[in-house]
Amino acid sequence: MTAENVRRLLRWKDPRLLTHRILSGPNAGQDNPRVAKVLANLDLINDFRNDQRTETEIRCTAEQVFTDRIVWKAFLLHIARPHIYPIVDRNVFRAWSLHTGLKNEETWETYVAYCNYFRQITEALGVDHKKTFESICELKRIDDAI
Repeated sequence: MTAENVRRLLRWKDPRLLTHRILSGPNAGQDNPRVAKVLANLDLINDFRNDQRTETEIRCTAEQVFTDRIVWKAFLLHIARPHIYPIVDRNVFRAWSLHTGLKNEETWETYVAYCNYFRQITEALGVDHKKTFESICELKRIDDAI
């Protein structure tokens, strides 16, 4: 994964707060410190992507990079291994909570519970979780609820 790919993915995830350059305000035009932190950890993200780092290590890094929102932390896992870690946002958590009856909190524990829930859905649909383009496209289709 290249720095440019990561910049584009972050901008897609949150075009207001995760653009490479700050878009407005007194710091307009300056590097976004959130994006800079992610890019500073690109080697670790790529190591995790290539099974050379553990989930614990990437979670610890995500905690240091994004101190506030689980959806951004989980996004780092997702971009590294989209075939294992589904993308989430507050709407996903809300729908998941309504469907399962489980408490909607933006924590690692909630994300793990959602990952298990998503895996159950994909397994019921017969989707393979291999790291292939076809599998990732099918997972994305399910994630989009199409």
